[in-house]
Amino acid sequence: MFISEISNAIIKNDAVVLVRIIASSGSVPRTSGSSMIVYKDGSITGTIGGGAVEGDVIKTSLELFETKNAVIKSYDLNVSGSSNSLDIVCGGQMQVLTEYVSSEKSEIFKMADILVQEGKSVLMVTDFSDLNDVRYSIKTPDTDWTGQSFPAQHEDMILKKNDSLIYAGESRYYVEQIKPRETIYLIGAGHVSKELAELCEKLDFRTVIIDDREEFANKERFPESGSVYVKEGFKGLFTDEKITANDYVVILTRGHQYDRESLEQALQTDAGYIGMIGSKKKRETVYAKMMSEGFTKDDLDRVHCPVGLPIGGDTPAEISVSIAAQLIQHRSFQK
Repeated sequence: MFISEISNAIIKNDAVVLVRIIASSGSVPRTSGSSMIVYKDGSITGTIGGGAVEGDVIKTSLELFETKNAVIKSYDLNVSGSSNSLDIVCGGQMQVLTEYVSSEKSEIFKMADILVQEGKSVLMVTDFSDLNDVRYSIKTPDTDWTGQSFPAQHEDMILKKNDSLIYAGESRYYVEQIKPRETIYLIGAGHVSKELAELCEKLDFRTVIIDDREEFANKERFPESGSVYVKEGFKGLFTDEKITANDYVVILTRGHQYDRESLEQALQTDAGYIGMIGSKKKRETVYAKMMSEGFTKDDLDRVHCPVGLPIGGDTPAEISVSIAAQLIQHRSFQK
């Protein structure tokens, strides 16, 4: 769930329709957890896969602005000709919860958004036992539940299920883990970084830009990035923010010396992904120097160099696509 967009949309528009895939199986365009916002004028933010299913859901959503309730609908994505088939050849099934959300319920989404912005994982439970009165509860690992209460005997089931649909007697819950966006630290603010930052923001990564040149590292060149820092000589790269195992460091400076100095600092962090641009020959030169200074093979095995997937191409845009593809791959493997 893209919680910031949902929270802001409810506040700005008084009411929206929130669409979520709450269960899926087989081959489907998008899986459980995918979400979309539908506005009163029929425009949308996000997608549940496009095509006939999304078109049908948008039609249903517009009706909900009048009825002000929620609807659950199952879709059979095959060509069997069954009553709930949309003549789609994917072959899977999906269950979609479409719910009218008024500004009266905006507070719980706003609170969840604030917690996520603070770097906390939020467990959100949607109780849709009564489709005329969908309710929400949230908690973090360090806090108690806020919002709608539910029977104590259901809590153990809920806490064991992330991104899951739960039926407990007449109660129906959708449990969703909302995590902070992963941060990508782009070391170097040249042409590739500019292309990559724009692409990563579209891929729902938070980006941080670091360079030693203010004319390159500034908000005018990187308007969508979370933070932009100027660090003289690429020293003290990570003193402003704590790097966690969920974070990424991509080194794209303008010279071997700066790359090596940046890599030495990156290896002293807990970053879950470290990549460095350059040829295999450059890698051998940099690694040899670092090993002579005490770094080990295990240290250097953490590094993706040359960074990116080998898709060919040498323009900044093409290189950024190859790097972004590897970042997506890494993120997917962590789920």
